[in-house]
Amino acid sequence: MSGTEALSHFPEVWPLIFASDAARYFLFAGATFVLLHLFRSRLERYRIQRRRASNRDMLREVGWSALTALIFSLNGFLLVWCLMQMDLIRISESSGAAVVALQVLMIVLAHDAWFYWLHRAMHLRPLFRMAHLTHHRSVTPTSWAAYAFAPLEAVAEAVFLPLFLLLVPVDSVTIIIFLSHMMARNVIGHCGVEIMPRGWVDWPVARWITTPTHHDLHHACGRWNYGLYFTFWDRLMGTEHPDYADAFRRNAAGGAMQPEAGDAIAGDGTVTRRGRLRRVTGALVLIIGATLSGGAAPIPEDGAPGLSGIWATPGMGALVRIAPCDPARPEVARTCGTVIWSWATDGPRDVRIFSDLDARGDVISGAMLNPEDGETYEVTMRLAAPDRIDVRGCIWIMCQTQEWRRIDALLREINRARASD
Repeated sequence: MSGTEALSHFPEVWPLIFASDAARYFLFAGATFVLLHLFRSRLERYRIQRRRASNRDMLREVGWSALTALIFSLNGFLLVWCLMQMDLIRISESSGAAVVALQVLMIVLAHDAWFYWLHRAMHLRPLFRMAHLTHHRSVTPTSWAAYAFAPLEAVAEAVFLPLFLLLVPVDSVTIIIFLSHMMARNVIGHCGVEIMPRGWVDWPVARWITTPTHHDLHHACGRWNYGLYFTFWDRLMGTEHPDYADAFRRNAAGGAMQPEAGDAIAGDGTVTRRGRLRRVTGALVLIIGATLSGGAAPIPEDGAPGLSGIWATPGMGALVRIAPCDPARPEVARTCGTVIWSWATDGPRDVRIFSDLDARGDVISGAMLNPEDGETYEVTMRLAAPDRIDVRGCIWIMCQTQEWRRIDALLREINRARASD
């Protein structure tokens, strides 16, 4: 059958493929969501983050996931069904349990490698803004986030299967098991509750398999832990979060991740915002992944000494303290920022807006929280002068550059002005 003849079957074949993809998503994600809700009182202590996803967060995740299911179904028709009709892809039947098991192992290992390196690439600028930012809007992911991809990322994820099938003929049962396993592991990784046994990261075999904590750390920090099914790529490439094992043990033991320093915890356990940011338009409106203009002074090697201190955002909208996240562990180079004061009387105070910033050359980058909408974005900063940080952020083609000023420098100017009076 030619490609044109195969396409003529679109009206009768594609709806079935779309129904299958959508049903698989809503079955796995929906069942997980319902179970977690029914047993929420028992599972509360195993929740990974203090912050709870809002209804708006979940509706956004469902909307993007529905679009991803549509893209996957089109891929399934155009790149699998059509190629089968043209005899370019061969799918066998009744291969036997041993053969199917071997095929499943092969495709899962291949998909994990594809996902890891694709994921790493998606965190490069400007790919992050074009393809991966949509998924990272889920700072506190839920089971509904399993397919919450932008179209470009959905296409990149979808092409794996036809490429694999072009190279390796498999059984139809293998494909069914693989797709079910992929969805189940994806939903579990985003469920927000640690369901694995306490000793998981210490057992010889289990420790190589990812847990909900493993992927949740990626969403919370904006980097680290790029693997999907296994941890060996992260360990081999040095991208596993340095606190992953301890965080897992704490979560699996029922001591959920502590709130970030300064987070206000309401009676129901949610992180409050302490009012809306109205006048803090500068750094707290957020600054999304970016490239910075040249001419900046270099940052010290660990990224902390030159940046440590209290900084004023434009218009004195807020004061942000930048300091090492854990002074007691200097071997873990992490830089954190906390809003300690805001001009608005109902603005946030003592709220951490970024952590895990990483210094590379004269630029530090990582994830930043927008207290106004509770979402996390990529941020890049450059120390342009001893008393100034240049920040430039972009949302698609819309960019903004800001300057943060060291408060000590401003106080010196104030004292100088007083002395001249």
